[in-house]
Amino acid sequence: MKIFINSLVLFFGLVCFLFFFSYHQSVSGEQNENILIASAPIKREISANVNGVEKPGASESFYIRMYFSEMLEHIEIHDDQSRKYVPYIQGISCFLPDTDFNATAYDARVRVGAGQTRHILFPSSNVYKIEIVRGIGEKSADGTPKKPTFAARYIDLSIPSTAWTRLTIQADGKFGLGYDTDKSYRFLNSVNPTVILQGKDAEDLKEPNLKFDVKYSESTAIVSIIAIDEETGIKNIRYSLDGKHFRFYSEPFSVNYSSEPIKVEAFADDKAANRSPGYSRIINFKTKSK
Repeated sequence: MKIFINSLVLFFGLVCFLFFFSYHQSVSGEQNENILIASAPIKREISANVNGVEKPGASESFYIRMYFSEMLEHIEIHDDQSRKYVPYIQGISCFLPDTDFNATAYDARVRVGAGQTRHILFPSSNVYKIEIVRGIGEKSADGTPKKPTFAARYIDLSIPSTAWTRLTIQADGKFGLGYDTDKSYRFLNSVNPTVILQGKDAEDLKEPNLKFDVKYSESTAIVSIIAIDEETGIKNIRYSLDGKHFRFYSEPFSVNYSSEPIKVEAFADDKAANRSPGYSRIINFKTKSK
């Protein structure tokens, strides 16, 4: 009887193990089939599918910078061997080779060496810009600094606050950004880059500059906004009279007379998705400041 009971326990244990193994394999396979990957075409802008196009140089590291509107409290970096690095939690972090990380309260920078696969995970609620560059920070064989050979930027990101975001860098040079919607760690929602650049365009790392010109009459002020970018050129300018609602600038606009100063705010994007800092000008009909 004892032998029979032991055999029965062993049988049920084996059934449970096989069921768990089969389930794990099916889930893993489903996740692998749905990894959201994009690679770099020789185009300035894309809006559709970005799979199956040319990859950036395989011998160069990825330099990644992520910008957050609120203080960054948690980030994880995983490799393809289930190892992870959690910078802000002591005791469970491990070192990942050929990977560097540093951060301030509102941005994080990661270097991923050539030939490495890394998954960078973080809460979605406050990330608004991600920049990926290859070539910068490295030197040529003669010791001179290299210029960027590839760049991709995601700007004005708006991802559900309930989600987790994952940026994947693959060993073959492909990359992709995805997010889940229920914190299940199944990143089935893809986000296309705002811009992908290669060659000369990728070298444009400079933000545009702005300046204002104001011409007063008795009842109005005519405001012109001039944006300057000497590399890829200006894509658009946006401005606001209340600091909240921004509209696209296309031509000089009028501001009606006010006894109180009016603040005009503006910023510009170039065609490489570099964004200028915010500029402002006070319209004051009493002093007629320009």
